[in-house]
Amino acid sequence: MKLFDLFFLIIQQALPKKLLTKIFGKVASCRGWPSYLLKHTFKFAYKINMAEAAYKELKLYPDLNGLFTRRLAPQYRPQPIDSSIFSSPADGRLAQLGKIENCSLIQAKGIYYNLTSLMAGDLELVKPFQQGGNFSCIYLAPHNYHRVHMPFDGTLVGARYISGELFSVNKRTTAGIKNLYCKNERVVLLFENKTRYFSLIFVGACLVGGIAVILPSQQGDTQTHIPGLEWTTESQPQLVKTSEISRGSEIGYFYFGSTVILLTSRDCPDWLPTLEKDTLVRVGDPLARSAISR
Repeated sequence: MKLFDLFFLIIQQALPKKLLTKIFGKVASCRGWPSYLLKHTFKFAYKINMAEAAYKELKLYPDLNGLFTRRLAPQYRPQPIDSSIFSSPADGRLAQLGKIENCSLIQAKGIYYNLTSLMAGDLELVKPFQQGGNFSCIYLAPHNYHRVHMPFDGTLVGARYISGELFSVNKRTTAGIKNLYCKNERVVLLFENKTRYFSLIFVGACLVGGIAVILPSQQGDTQTHIPGLEWTTESQPQLVKTSEISRGSEIGYFYFGSTVILLTSRDCPDWLPTLEKDTLVRVGDPLARSAISR
């Protein structure tokens, strides 16, 4: 390991990451002239593509958080016409992808993490994937579009919030801290489609001011929390049902960048052979094509 990388990891271990994240969240929600300065600095520093945004003028975003969580204009990120395709749930870089073998997933070269640990020991969430399946891990950089969408039609059958650390999830950290995704704060959503299952896992990180989940309620509107879910680490997983949520529907978002892990069960299709580690993907890009139409 390079000296700089080692120093970076030591600093992360020592820093009060939750306090810094809380402070950053407060700063990002400032209004007035601080907001003006922050938004313009962020746009310049990260070369934000405002041409795709639903609102192209910075003044239309009340604060930096609003710019982080910006929606795109309707014509961008279309879903594939083929209904049998699993599509990318997020914009970002494919940090890793592959098969789930013996409940083990690849974090970085030579580093693995355990599916049961990722699910905080919740066997109901582990069960659909313990006999195999596929995983992909998408890293969202600060400049990326931060909203997460359904990769396939599905009904929510399980959900859990898991508290934890807030380490960075960039390349240096994933290559240097074992079980990183099992240590960080995360939200697990489990979906069912006939006999198939897939899971979206929102992984928090340092300076990520929050993870929001958006689900349709029984009345047909949306809520920014999961109905019936108690957001504490002590609570047992509470299974909640929704009506079917269609592929491409918005399911949540991050404040700042982070990571989304997509798991698919054994009877789901394998990832397309053209996909490779470090491939850049966007919402709606094909990840897999099912042999059975939905």
